[in-house]
Amino acid sequence: MKLPPALLTSDFLVAGLTALAGTIPPLERSLWQRARRQVGGRDLAEVLGTAEVLHKAGAHVSFDLFGTSARDEVEVRRTLDGYIALAKASTDISPDPWISVDLSHLGLRRSRHDSVRAAMRLADYVGAGGRIQVGAEEAPLAGEVLTAVRALASEGVPVMATVQANLRRSPGDIQDLIAAGIPIRLVKGAFPERENIALAPGPAVDRAFHRLACSIHDAGGVVALATHDGALREAVFAECGQLDCEVSFGVRGEDVAGLIADGVSTRVYLPFGPQWLRFYLRRLAEAP
Repeated sequence: MKLPPALLTSDFLVAGLTALAGTIPPLERSLWQRARRQVGGRDLAEVLGTAEVLHKAGAHVSFDLFGTSARDEVEVRRTLDGYIALAKASTDISPDPWISVDLSHLGLRRSRHDSVRAAMRLADYVGAGGRIQVGAEEAPLAGEVLTAVRALASEGVPVMATVQANLRRSPGDIQDLIAAGIPIRLVKGAFPERENIALAPGPAVDRAFHRLACSIHDAGGVVALATHDGALREAVFAECGQLDCEVSFGVRGEDVAGLIADGVSTRVYLPFGPQWLRFYLRRLAEAP
């Protein structure tokens, strides 16, 4: 039976299934075996082992610790401690470990100032070749996220912004980011948005992605193509030459090997953590 996406990602189902799996080890093992293909690990030790394998294959890594929007200072503190532990440990695996973080996990919805302060504290533990890669969030938060990114950059934090090609505001955003010298991770956009805010999924978004990627490149900005659309990626390469790429762990692994073999700098987004089941159910909802 195919469940509706909204049910798959509901807090009720996630909490119930997590509790049930915790009392039935065979169920938990079965779920983990399925989720493992797209999850770097359930804890720090497991994800570092996965990262080591990826590095030996020639890939770079961007680590992300599963989390949710922080509702209070206690949750921000807990999340920040987890990221700091990750940043400290990842420098033993790679000379350029990147840390991917959604600022809402560091309290952005409560206070932009406090989320920037938390990200600056995290930056103190990122290695010399590392970077904080700030994730995209829903369109209503896009302005707040990018304002926070510019604040981090102004303080000397090695930061990378994520821009969603489907948002109608993105051409203006990339101009501001290029002017500030901030590297850009370009994605198509995964959140359902209103028509007056975003383009409809499909050819229009593909054209916007292509146009934005080449605009950033032509303006002298730094851009990484974060898409699994091989045809779109090759079309951008044909116009702009090879650009850095980012892919999600466990998705089209043959493409990763091909990009690395072709000499393309390829970074793998590697999520992990105790909340792996929530992530797996979300992926099922997106692409059952």
